Amino acid sequence: MIPISKDKLANDLRIFGQAHGINPVYFTTVVGIIVSLSYYKDLKNWENVVPAKKWIIVPALISTAGFILMSILQLLGIANF
Repeated sequence: MIPISKDKLANDLRIFGQAHGINPVYFTTVVGIIVSLSYYKDLKNWENVVPAKKWIIVPALISTAGFILMSILQLLGIANF
């Protein structure tokens, strides 16, 4: 169960997601994959990417990998987030 936030927007999004049966882990995974795919050109041309942008790309890819792992664990019934 997701804890109730004091933030009104976060609360509204949580209620909207629950009303429409949207799982927050799966939703975040899909958004993370879309964001990671937006860095495809940068990954192909990695040696020419400025270091500041690398500091954005690497955490985005690592967090997406974490959410993919969480989704797989939840699908297999090993963990419930």
